[in-house]
Amino acid sequence: MADLVAHIRADATALAGAAASAQDAKIVRYDGWTQLDLLVHTGSVHRRTLEVVRSRSRERMGRVFPPDERWDTVLPWFREGAALMADVLEHTDPRTPVWGFGPEPCVGSWRIRMALETTVHRWDAQRAVGMPDPINPLLAARGIEEFGMLWASSIPPGGIDRDLGLRASDTGRTWVLAVVDGTVRLGPGDADVAITGTASDLYLWLFGRVPTASLAVAGQVAAWDRAIRAVPDASR
Repeated sequence: MADLVAHIRADATALAGAAASAQDAKIVRYDGWTQLDLLVHTGSVHRRTLEVVRSRSRERMGRVFPPDERWDTVLPWFREGAALMADVLEHTDPRTPVWGFGPEPCVGSWRIRMALETTVHRWDAQRAVGMPDPINPLLAARGIEEFGMLWASSIPPGGIDRDLGLRASDTGRTWVLAVVDGTVRLGPGDADVAITGTASDLYLWLFGRVPTASLAVAGQVAAWDRAIRAVPDASR
């Protein structure tokens, strides 16, 4: 797939542009958020990543917030942080071990995490002002795999009595969500009960942004839909 850092740069630029075009627009996914909240959230994650990679930290670090929350501070702060983060990710060996998420955190895993973080919030910002561009299908497929590694286990399994297949119509990839020993897992495979859509829409569905009604559904998926929407939202 195309370079992950290039995705970060392009999506950060598009996110800032959409946010600046309608500063008070509401972010549908997060109750009470405006474009300013979205910039502060995404920018704080970018700045933390910048510090983690720049310092080669092996310890957990907190997010880094702007000095104030005025538009004329936050927008350039966001743009600068995204550019600095992209530069340090691009010029640091991806094999470098640093603190992060998942079993073997390294700079390369932060490239993936920040490409996904930036593209999904770019989608949020564009949705607030009109029709959002879909997520790159290969990047979205990486995101589905990352969801399985980082977040699937946080889905409450109560009421789920069958596996759920995810079928990407544009990439041909399939995955299956299943409850294994009381914990939700995602891996390669398929199931009779399934939802089908583009990789972008499947990824966005997993994060509560695309309704089930916009996907092709085979079988009863209501229990899975409720469970996924019970996963806690991102914090401001």
